Amino acid sequence: MEHVLGFDLGTSYFKAVLVDRKGRCVGFGKRRTPKVSKGTVSTIAPAAFWLALQGCAQDALAQAKVLPETVVGISYASQANTFALCGVRGQPLTELFVWTTVFDQEVDPALMDFWHDPAFLHTTGLGFDGPQMMLAKLLWLQKSRGPLWRQTGHIATISDYFVFGLTGTWSSDPSTASLLGLVDLPKRTWWPEALHLLGLGEEAFGRLVPSGSSVGSLSAEGAHRIGLRPGTKVFAGALDHVVAALGAGLGKHTSLSESTGTVLAALALRADFSPRSGISIGPYPETTQLAYLAFRSPGAEVVEMYRDRYFAGVPIDTMLAAVREVEVGSRGVVYQDAGSESADLATRFVGSEGSRAAEMRAMLEMLSLRTWQLGQTVLGDNPTRFVATGGLNRNPELLYIKADMTGAEVITCDQKELGAFGAAILAARGCGWFPSLDEAQAEWIRIEQTIVPHSERGHSYKAWLHSQEIR
Repeated sequence: MEHVLGFDLGTSYFKAVLVDRKGRCVGFGKRRTPKVSKGTVSTIAPAAFWLALQGCAQDALAQAKVLPETVVGISYASQANTFALCGVRGQPLTELFVWTTVFDQEVDPALMDFWHDPAFLHTTGLGFDGPQMMLAKLLWLQKSRGPLWRQTGHIATISDYFVFGLTGTWSSDPSTASLLGLVDLPKRTWWPEALHLLGLGEEAFGRLVPSGSSVGSLSAEGAHRIGLRPGTKVFAGALDHVVAALGAGLGKHTSLSESTGTVLAALALRADFSPRSGISIGPYPETTQLAYLAFRSPGAEVVEMYRDRYFAGVPIDTMLAAVREVEVGSRGVVYQDAGSESADLATRFVGSEGSRAAEMRAMLEMLSLRTWQLGQTVLGDNPTRFVATGGLNRNPELLYIKADMTGAEVITCDQKELGAFGAAILAARGCGWFPSLDEAQAEWIRIEQTIVPHSERGHSYKAWLHSQEIR
């Protein structure tokens, strides 16, 4: 029996799923992303990076009770704007700087001018900027770490580094690269004007190849790094939100997906190219449609914080079951998410009289409202049906609130690790198991449930939303 292996290079966890030809996830591995934070800088050491991925792969193989030789294809889902500087021969000169890293809150004035030039938005489709962007950090390194910069031969995003470490080739997928502000999106090429700002040419970056395309095979060294067989095929992946949406059936069952994970995010498929502030536009695998992405922090980690503070050791689903006792509107309690993320958790609730159930429902209502707003932003309209992916969207209480509040059908899939599963779909397509991604989705993706909004609670939410002054 042959298998494909999908990796999710996530911000919180690295994961791997082993999938057979029938689309069954027969093995799973998970390791906490081995990042180390010092102040505003978070890094991943190369040795820790490979050790974590090897652990994921070996756990998946062990759970499935199969040999490495059965794995015939690999792909990935990737976070964006995480990168390392590498030498001319590909050796890492730095650790991987995680996308949350900020070297300096003051962005180079020339870069700010570049970002605010209308040509930037209309060329890259990227409506975001700020000190967390890779471009800002590269300019800081160029000016502040001159000797190191002069040794640099390659700028490797985390997915580029993954591919190079496995195959010895430099390749980039345009989906992950679209969030860098360096890609001419309509042309699917590196943008010379952006590279000129860094004083670099295209050779400093990976060759842009479509998601699902071959980027090589495991070298002997790459095979040793993750414990697989040399010669195993490797295929270009895509941005984690895009791959998770693919794994959930976006494009097949609906045109909108939303995620309630480390960040809140919504992704819609659209035919037009209409860039604007607050949205990132990128390619979607094997289609001319574009992926419109909007996201917001903080995400679902607030629920984990609440659990750790008040219900230590209790499973989150068990804790959240109490919200069933509370009516729409959380008895007047409102969770405020617009202030400082460092604010004490207890101070974020307005109108609370100490009811934990009401506070928890208030958190879920605010998370639902924010993802709904993101969905409206990327879709350009109110959604009528969407697929829920990522993190807390496994919780039934949250899903029912989302359906009632939005008036839209909410669908979920039976696969829970959608980033890694979507990567496995890309690998299966690359291996020729399916003639198209559309057929792969039709064969492998199974809808677990469809949640229909409750009309009475929906009317209550309309009244509640009208009465609130939520920004």
